[in-house]
Amino acid sequence: MIGLIGYGLVGSRLARSFSGLGVLSMVCDSNPEALRHAATALPGIVVVGDEDALLADPRVRAVVMSQPVAGHMSFARKVLETGRHLYAAPSAAFDVDDCRKLQELATARGMVFTPGFLSQHDPGVARLAGLAQDGSLGRVVSVVARTVAAPETEPEWGDPAAEDIAAILRIVDHVPVVLPPAERGESQGDVTVLAFPSGPVAHVFAPKPGSQPMREIVVVGEAATAAWRIDAMGQGVVTVSGGVSRERVEFPRESALEQACAAFVDALRGAVPPSGDKPCWLKALDVLTTLRERGNARQDKPDTSGWAQDAFVHHTSVVDERVTLGEGVRIWHFCHILPDCRIGAHTNVGQNVMIGPGVTVGARCKIQNNVSVYPGVTLEDGVFCGPSMVFTNVHNPRATIPRMDEARATPVRTGATLGANCTIVCGNEIGPYAFVGAGAVVTRPVPSHALVVGNPARRVGWVCRCGVRLDRELQCPACGARYEHAGSGLRGAPGATPETRDATSPEGHP
Repeated sequence: MIGLIGYGLVGSRLARSFSGLGVLSMVCDSNPEALRHAATALPGIVVVGDEDALLADPRVRAVVMSQPVAGHMSFARKVLETGRHLYAAPSAAFDVDDCRKLQELATARGMVFTPGFLSQHDPGVARLAGLAQDGSLGRVVSVVARTVAAPETEPEWGDPAAEDIAAILRIVDHVPVVLPPAERGESQGDVTVLAFPSGPVAHVFAPKPGSQPMREIVVVGEAATAAWRIDAMGQGVVTVSGGVSRERVEFPRESALEQACAAFVDALRGAVPPSGDKPCWLKALDVLTTLRERGNARQDKPDTSGWAQDAFVHHTSVVDERVTLGEGVRIWHFCHILPDCRIGAHTNVGQNVMIGPGVTVGARCKIQNNVSVYPGVTLEDGVFCGPSMVFTNVHNPRATIPRMDEARATPVRTGATLGANCTIVCGNEIGPYAFVGAGAVVTRPVPSHALVVGNPARRVGWVCRCGVRLDRELQCPACGARYEHAGSGLRGAPGATPETRDATSPEGHP
């Protein structure tokens, strides 16, 4: 049977869970009022006001502690030394040294010690782990965890960093390399970066007080994105977007706590066979120990000297040194802008985009999700890069032969559109206002205003500056603009309205 110490808000929930499992026999609390509430809520349960009285009862084979271990470490050790198993509520046990010492003592005594990491038992985290590991999200690219003013209604959740790291280790199922924390700006808090050998990079953001309470973990894959969130009321939700399906699953408020309690009871009954692998919570403690030993020695701040005052960079993105961001630039989730890049005013950079190093992007461009803009590529003003389109910069790459000194220039001229999933083989110029269809493979230069599709891409028509296909007379049926042949491409015909003129034409016509 189990004895519980501490009948506060967390302790009362633990008592209900263990009582529902039919294993709670005693509740201990020094507060007489708490004991009266326990006696009323849990008929038939023995209530005592002294910890030694609880340990004196031979029926108590395991103890559940819901008060802080930091002030009761000697008692926690006594529990294990007297041959009893120990469950420490997460709000009680998340001191790295305490947990490690208790784990070592429990192992030596053949006892079960559980620090109650709820992320290990939350069905939402389990769902994320399943999606990440069964291929539903495609290759996992990144994981982001953050907490905003940890919900007061969920005090049984422990230290956010420990919980988040343990959850990420369960989702990715690999041991990471811990990179030094980097301060992401005063308004965004500190971030711990974990790099996994299998490829994903995880960002664990320190809690931010003063906002709407929330916990979340977002897993970004090449095919879809999954997110787990707990709101201010403790309601857990998993959403999946992208790919071929969408999903939204809600989980009962106390399901994680109940499953944690059930797992502890199963371990006591021998229903869970011992494993040679470290549990995720112990691996999380290893990560926290590494961070503490480094002492947060490296506190890099982003170099914002080249940023316009109103430039926006999402807190999950990384912008390296010597980067220029023009007015109104927007850089969204999970992007990486490498050194010496220039991004023009009012350009929008979508999710999971890599740019650079040394790349110039013009003004008013739109770079959609999952695009890499490599050295050698230049985007002039108003270029549209569709989702998952591909640039290359080496014509004949080999993994073992460095050839970046052979990178070929790929200029994309003003106003060009590169459709979703198209590929631009390096060294081919994309002319002003050209339109590359979705999935096309460009193996030769594309003239101005040309519409090209297929593999290899071939011209099938002409497009107006406004993006509408021209008729046989080279006139736009939408805006009425007229064009004429100029070299291999088109230019605005004499007398065309200013809105349709090609400013790059040699005669000054738009």
